[in-house]
Amino acid sequence: MHIMTSRALQHKAAFPKEVTHLAGLLGITPEEAGNRDIEVRLEIMRKLLAALIAERQRGKAMRDGTAGGWLYDINRHINLAAALDAEMAAINLRAHELSPVEARHALAIVTGVVDENNRHLSL
Repeated sequence: MHIMTSRALQHKAAFPKEVTHLAGLLGITPEEAGNRDIEVRLEIMRKLLAALIAERQRGKAMRDGTAGGWLYDINRHINLAAALDAEMAAINLRAHELSPVEARHALAIVTGVVDENNRHLSL
C-alpha cells in the first residue's frame, strides 16, 4: 500500500482534477497542464493530437491483427479525444487573443494539417 505524505497531498490538492488528469494523460507536469498561456495551450493541443493519432494507429493495428495492436487502450483514446475537444473549445473562447501566426497554428492543429512526424505544415 502506498501512503502519500502530507507534502504530496498538498501538491495534489493544489491543482484541479482536470489539470492533474491532463498532466497524467500527456506525461507533463501539473504546472504545465495548468498554464493558461496561449503558446502553452497550443503546445498541449499539439501533444494531444499526436497522442490521439498514435492511439488511433494502435487501434487500427488491433483491428488488422498487426504488431502493436495489443497496446490499444479505448479509454485512453476517449480521454484524449475529450481533452482535445476541451482544449479546442477553450482556444475558441480566446480566439480574439490570438495573433495571425497563433491562429494559423491552432487551425493546423484542429484540422490535422501535419506531416508524417506530426509537425505542423505552414498554411
